[in-house]
Amino acid sequence: MYADSDQLWIDVPSESVLPVHGPGGTAERSLTVRVSHDNTENEVGAGRRTVDASEVASFARVSWPSNCVPESAVKAVCDYPGMPAERTS
Repeated sequence: MYADSDQLWIDVPSESVLPVHGPGGTAERSLTVRVSHDNTENEVGAGRRTVDASEVASFARVSWPSNCVPESAVKAVCDYPGMPAERTS
């Protein structure tokens, strides 16, 4: 099989209920973005993706994990590891 027969998917929560800010405390929720692929016969090499969080920045504090290099307060370039083929028998 050829690598171009595979598709990468970016999985993010489609809906999330934000917690209510309580008295004297902060309310935070972390959201995780994952990259996956649909053809488990193919290996996907390591790469980079640009993440733009500008749509949530008006109501959320954006922080980046250590594998990301921020370009601005709402945009970063993130490295992701390769994904091995996951053949099942």
